[in-house]
Amino acid sequence: MSELIKVIEGEVIKRNYSFKDLKKDNPTVSFPRDYLTRSTDELAEFGIFLVREEPKPAFQLLHRQIKHPLELVNEEWVQSFGNSPLSFDVTQTYCLEIVKGKRRKAISSGILFNGNMFSSDADSQNAITIAAMQAASDATFSADWKISDGGFVTLNATELSGLFSALNTKVQTAFTEEKQRIDAINNCTTFEELIGLSFISQASEE
Repeated sequence: MSELIKVIEGEVIKRNYSFKDLKKDNPTVSFPRDYLTRSTDELAEFGIFLVREEPKPAFQLLHRQIKHPLELVNEEWVQSFGNSPLSFDVTQTYCLEIVKGKRRKAISSGILFNGNMFSSDADSQNAITIAAMQAASDATFSADWKISDGGFVTLNATELSGLFSALNTKVQTAFTEEKQRIDAINNCTTFEELIGLSFISQASEE
């Protein structure tokens, strides 16, 4: 059911008007329980009006949805919505979280090594590190490794060391990019500058 409001002399004095409110405002009148479902003309006799709710705007990154004040448009009360920018401090905090998430995603997105894609999530990073340590102490060491497509490859000590090196490069690259992005965020002084950063505006499309 649409929201009901009580209006006196053009001023909204009660939102989400209920049957209980109706009885309280009119103690000498007897109303059937379904009175608030009656026609708009009948409701208007007691200053009660339906609110037409307009569609809510699409999601907008680093904005919050707000309700505009009720408006009387062509004798109809209308509730509209909008998107309002977050404060600069809150936006900056969100931006820092965004770049942290980008760094984590970059690190765990996999490693292309020797023509195969290897997983690089936290568990895989630990496994690669342990295997590389073993390979460093035993040149004859080898390991069967499951790659991202579900198949297996056998890696010798040299290859395991190379895989670890590729992982380390990926991790360091991700942290370097994060530092550069944090520096860019900290150099901003307005909301418009923050939302204008390419890696932030791209986040709304991901």
